[in-house]
Amino acid sequence: MDGAINEQTDERPREWRLFFSLDDDGDGFVTRVDLRAALDASGLSRSDLRLGELHAALDELEREDLDLETFLSVIGPAGIVVERALQGALAIPDFY
Repeated sequence: MDGAINEQTDERPREWRLFFSLDDDGDGFVTRVDLRAALDASGLSRSDLRLGELHAALDELEREDLDLETFLSVIGPAGIVVERALQGALAIPDFY
């Protein structure tokens, strides 16, 4: 890992752990499809307003695979919502 990524993981341990929990095969990448599938499985829909910036950033990417640096830039402020939802620690109302 280079210095810039080390600085990011030190500053954003929640997102770093989230990335590595989604990197099932340990290749250092998370696909957009896998990230969206994990969100769907947790009950978070694409229409959830808390994830608007996340989905917009995913839509703008030109590649399918997200490395750690790209993941950290995409996840942004939605990191805590995503983390809690994937851990089953977030109540998601039926009306979303």
